[in-house]
Parts: sequence; C-alpha cells; structure tokens
Amino acid sequence: MRKRGVALIMVLALILLVVTLSNVGIILIRSQSQLTQHQVSRIQAYYAAQAGLNYTREQLRTGAWGTGTYTFCRSGCTINDSDLPPYTVTVTIGATPGPGPGGTRQVSATVTYQ
Repeated sequence: MRKRGVALIMVLALILLVVTLSNVGIILIRSQSQLTQHQVSRIQAYYAAQAGLNYTREQLRTGAWGTGTYTFCRSGCTINDSDLPPYTVTVTIGATPGPGPGGTRQVSATVTYQ
C-alpha cells in the first residue's frame, strides 16, 4: 500500500512540474510575440515617416507646397489614400529659413497609430 501512495505522489509532482514548465514556456512565447509586434510597429512607423518626408521634399522641390502642416492618412487628411497603413503622418514645414545652405527650412514628421 505504501508504494502506491508514494507512486501517486510522484506522478502528481511530475504532472505539477510539467504544468508549471508549460506555463513558463507559454509566458515566454507570449512576451516574445508582443515584443516582436512592437518592433514591427516601430519599423513601420519609421518608414511611414520617411515616406512622408520624401513626399514633402518632392512637393517643396516642385513648388507645390509652402510652409505649414500636412497630414497623410487613409481619410480626412491633407493627403488621403486608402492604401496607406493605419498610421497618420503629420509633416510640418518651418516658416523661417534655417541656417542651412540656400535658406533651407526645417521639416519634421510625426507618426501616430490610428
């Protein structure tokens, strides 16, 4: 009888150990998944800002835009495009020429997730 009791306790302890290790594994996988998603979002936001700045540079080069703030998004913005990712890119063009060559102006971009 005593051997059965010891065997039962050993099996229960082993099951508890396996369940605990499984939970730790699931927590680690979930954490890594969230970190990866955050990193992907940051990269997408960076490239969305770069695209907005490139578009703005081209508009300034051709003289289509002056100073002010322009917004790119899917709808309800200065530039609307349903193919854009779910980011709003706001580009601000400085009114006063900066210290750079040829009276360049400061251009900045801000990206927000919709």
